[in-house]
Amino acid sequence: MARSASSMTCSGKAPIGARSSWRLNFHVCYGGPNETTVTVVSTPGNGTFGSIWVGNNILKEGPESSSMLIGRTYDLTVQASIESPSAYLYMLNFVFTTGKYDGSSISIVGNEVVGETMERAIVGGTGKFRMAWGYTISRLISSTGTTELLLVHEHDAYIYHY
Repeated sequence: MARSASSMTCSGKAPIGARSSWRLNFHVCYGGPNETTVTVVSTPGNGTFGSIWVGNNILKEGPESSSMLIGRTYDLTVQASIESPSAYLYMLNFVFTTGKYDGSSISIVGNEVVGETMERAIVGGTGKFRMAWGYTISRLISSTGTTELLLVHEHDAYIYHY
């Protein structure tokens, strides 16, 4: 027998299976033979509004290049603001390839304003992070080079998952 909507109750509380938090670092290389992020759409003229970048970056435990590799980031960045400071729409997946979370991923969406600490939403995940939600706090912690620009971004992730 089917229940009517009026006979069902809801506590209003979402069940939480687990809360995880960690610090991750992703390493980006613009230019040179080891490039991990490329411009796929450039705008005419001097402006960057509407430009699009795609990345397949390295996800490591620490900021050092010798740190343990734990996965990759697959990301899409769009120059979305006309005014200054420049702001970008930023979408990325952390895909874990080793350890406890091997084969799992988390999806993150939010703004990026160069030079600022940023908070972004965790909007989902796969594997051990299926139906995940939470947030990340990220900051640029290292920028070196000119023709081959190497960046390291630190992400503190706070994740609720089942």
